[in-house]
Amino acid sequence: MIPLSLAKAQLNIVDNSDDALIKQYIAAAQEHIEATLQLKIVDEEVLADGQISPNAALKSAALIFVSYMYENRGDGTKQNPDLPEAFYNLIQRYRLMGV
Repeated sequence: MIPLSLAKAQLNIVDNSDDALIKQYIAAAQEHIEATLQLKIVDEEVLADGQISPNAALKSAALIFVSYMYENRGDGTKQNPDLPEAFYNLIQRYRLMGV
């Protein structure tokens, strides 16, 4: 969904010591966005039902997710584990709403 280089630029990271962790957060971001939207993110020209392309808004949401997870990693005792509202504002318009 987003390349490692873009995520590292967002985080201002120049070395490779946390690459595996950042890749994990990128994968988690995609999974979380897909679960929230109930859509599969695919990088293809022709989309089937239930699929969406990784547009600028979704990529930006993924960067917010990765930044949040990276900046709040640790022992798991953080009192407010909620993602920033901006994350949801970026993806909400693509969410499938049931009738």
